[in-house]
Amino acid sequence: MGVLILVSVINLVSSDALCDKNVDLNLVLDNSASIPASQFGQIKTQSINFLNLFNDSNQRVGLVDFARQGNLIQGLTYDFFQVAVGINSMTQLGGGTNMG
Repeated sequence: MGVLILVSVINLVSSDALCDKNVDLNLVLDNSASIPASQFGQIKTQSINFLNLFNDSNQRVGLVDFARQGNLIQGLTYDFFQVAVGINSMTQLGGGTNMG
């Protein structure tokens, strides 16, 4: 469900409409096997597209993945390149999503 919302937001906002407010944002991505393998690459691509809507001079972004438990990949940083590296290095884990 969260992936569909993210994709919808990206499609509604033009590429030249960057967010310029002071923001701390954590991207939380499901990398469990409950996401079809064919969609996992799309999640990563769309997450980087979403990241590109922000301004790294006054906004910080972090990255968390979750499957059985949450895992901090990148703490809040102004270095969006490192967040993109973290997104690209994510692999899909076996098992389902632990939402409890």
